[in-house]
Amino acid sequence: MNEATPSPLSTAQIRNTVAEIVSQQPVSDLHTHLYPPTFGTPVANRSHPIDPQGLMLWGIDELVTYHYLIAEVFRVVPASKLPYEAFWKMSKPEQADHIWKHLFVERTPISEACRGVITTLTKLGLDPRVKNLASVRKWFAEQDPNEYIDRVMELAGVDSITMTNPVFDDNERERWLKGITPDRRFPAVLRIDSFLRDWPTAGAKLAAWGYQTRPEVTNQTVEEARRFLRDWIERMKPLYLSLSLPPEFRYPNTLTPRDQAGTEIMARVVMPICREYDLPFAMMIGSRLRVNPQLRDAGCLLYT
Repeated sequence: MNEATPSPLSTAQIRNTVAEIVSQQPVSDLHTHLYPPTFGTPVANRSHPIDPQGLMLWGIDELVTYHYLIAEVFRVVPASKLPYEAFWKMSKPEQADHIWKHLFVERTPISEACRGVITTLTKLGLDPRVKNLASVRKWFAEQDPNEYIDRVMELAGVDSITMTNPVFDDNERERWLKGITPDRRFPAVLRIDSFLRDWPTAGAKLAAWGYQTRPEVTNQTVEEARRFLRDWIERMKPLYLSLSLPPEFRYPNTLTPRDQAGTEIMARVVMPICREYDLPFAMMIGSRLRVNPQLRDAGCLLYT
């Protein structure tokens, strides 16, 4: 007996069906600045030793002192009332208390950055209406970082969190050299900003690390720079290579010796290695680093 032909869906049913399917589809986050506990955590918790220079920044104080919120609080409490240097001398909890008071307690948290904090607390079952953060800090201190990550990923519908791994950051580089246990939840990305932004400085660092590179782009420099990238690709197993570039970036560019060096490194080192390993290369063009240096990372701009 033939099965009856199903009735066609109405427009409303199609809309609801598509929305349900999309809402259940796990998301792979391809660009974050997040790390697993294997990179160390400076926040008190019940299962991992505190690592003051750890890279897994989590907990309410790190959430509230996200750099967008630091920039926002200085629009409310300007540097004329609280100087930049006074803010940076505060401990992380003191900075968080300052931001919480002025952006969440005394004002309605309507910005996207503020709403993200409210959503996070609500999803975790915490009360975002508290006047101070003591109870929230206590809750985070009782968490296991690994279990916390799994819970957040489940709540967010995320199946992987792609890191951004700047190989020229000494803190992170030393951790990779000592050996990082892979975490399937956190694939790596090899970030090489100074390769194109400032090859003379990058080349000098490679030379200090034992690679036979020079500020000028010689044939030997090209081979050694390729060897450097091969070493780190083999070590990190990255999903792709990445860097951020200023809005005036052009390729090719021969206006200055530094621009010429960046163009040659792109053509003779980065692109051939990406082809060799079949890796994508992501360029975020339009970033201006530390427009206001006194704001540190909160003073960066992204032109779109």
